[in-house]
Amino acid sequence: QPEPGNLPFKLMRDGQELAPEELPMQRAAAQNIHVRAQEVDMVHEDGRVLNLFEYASPLLDEQGKVRGCLGVFADISERKRAVRQFQAIYELTSSVAHTENIEDVFTATLDALEHALGATSGAVLLMDDDGVTRFNASRSLSANFRTGFEKESLWLEVEPRKPVLIPDVAAIDALDVKTITLAEGIQSLALIPLLGARQLIGAVMVAFTEPHAFSDAEM
Repeated sequence: QPEPGNLPFKLMRDGQELAPEELPMQRAAAQNIHVRAQEVDMVHEDGRVLNLFEYASPLLDEQGKVRGCLGVFADISERKRAVRQFQAIYELTSSVAHTENIEDVFTATLDALEHALGATSGAVLLMDDDGVTRFNASRSLSANFRTGFEKESLWLEVEPRKPVLIPDVAAIDALDVKTITLAEGIQSLALIPLLGARQLIGAVMVAFTEPHAFSDAEM
């Protein structure tokens, strides 16, 4: 059994990594208590996150001393993802229905992406009259990044109806994209095409500060 500090993932709660003595099974064994329905996030090195309920109970010998621990994990990732997505869709449709300002629609879109996917930054890009893709709205992206990225056409080189998914920016071959993106602190991103009259009119960008394995449910 690996030591808590040598696990191939991090266990976190409310965005903070748990110390070894805070882990449910370690607590149960050290304090001889039952730990019930502790919600933790298991963050893997490739960016995958599992949301878990953990139950832990000490195992006692005939003298009532702790000789081990039994832990049970319940994966609630899909349930939590569905809740986030439904909430984000509701907030987006509500915002769009009550505004005539396109800037408010962009803001609502970025809010929805943040809530549904847990993205740390995002943007809405639209093509101008010259066919150049421009940032029309963005969140937590520097001017240097926006200027540099507008010069790239990575996502125009693929079938326009399909998203461009980059789970790990450090692993891509496009040096210019890699350089400006990593300099921004972004390690994973996705570009989802926006279509109008069957033509590509722009894209929505979502970005993460850690590698992120995109699931079919997210896309």
